[in-house]
Amino acid sequence: MYCKATRTQIKLLLSQWGALLAFLLLLALALNNFVENVLEFQGTDALLMYHPAKMLSLSHNRSYYMADTIMMLVQLVPLLICIPAALSLSKEQHTGESVAMVARLGARTYLFSKITAVFVVTTLVFSVPFFIELALNCISFPLKGAGDFGNGNLYGSEYIETTKNFLFYPIYRISPYLYTVVGILHFGIVMGLLAAATTTLSALVRVKFRVVLLLPAFLLLELSAYLSQFFDVYWAHYVTLFHGEPRNDLVFGVVILALLAFVILGTLCASRKDWLS
Repeated sequence: MYCKATRTQIKLLLSQWGALLAFLLLLALALNNFVENVLEFQGTDALLMYHPAKMLSLSHNRSYYMADTIMMLVQLVPLLICIPAALSLSKEQHTGESVAMVARLGARTYLFSKITAVFVVTTLVFSVPFFIELALNCISFPLKGAGDFGNGNLYGSEYIETTKNFLFYPIYRISPYLYTVVGILHFGIVMGLLAAATTTLSALVRVKFRVVLLLPAFLLLELSAYLSQFFDVYWAHYVTLFHGEPRNDLVFGVVILALLAFVILGTLCASRKDWLS
């Protein structure tokens, strides 16, 4: 019952305007970056080309050359997190659909299938556009390109030490392309978890205006940006690719575990409410 309900919820959320709008905005950003790269580097000798993965919109390394895309991305993401799916439960509460779904499935199955669907849909919306960009880069630019936008010596000890600060450094050592795939998926999963936490909050606290639910994730990310003046906790440093500066990975891990615990425990708590009244 849970799996069937989750599949149904995923199909429903993917067909709604919010998921399509967020996907198209992120895809437009990624394609714009791809076109900029094509126009900028067309005709460049293959031996002088930058690594295709480091030219992605999600690549922190590209900001050393041109930072307009990643700056736009970090401003857009906090506003988009809840658009694809996170507001769906609140909508169903206002229309009365949640009462019918609880009567049919039971509160626990309904809520967990909804939270899972929100997580999956948001993860897809925030990762697929960049997988498309990666595929286009691999087709359009030489795969043997190894250049770095930081213009450092790729074989120097300083550069090697910098790569050790990559979030998935052991995977990067195996393959930069595998590292990129994992990094894009990681970006989507973090956004999916934030969206799931927002949906859990809407299950616990019913709000009159759904726009209020846009604030928690937005304020959390903006708070990390503000606190980065004092501590290295800026959210973008933990989800962008090829970020070689030192970070506090322990803090990031604690925040992720706290969000996960909130989603699970909050959903269990919400399932005990009287949803039929």
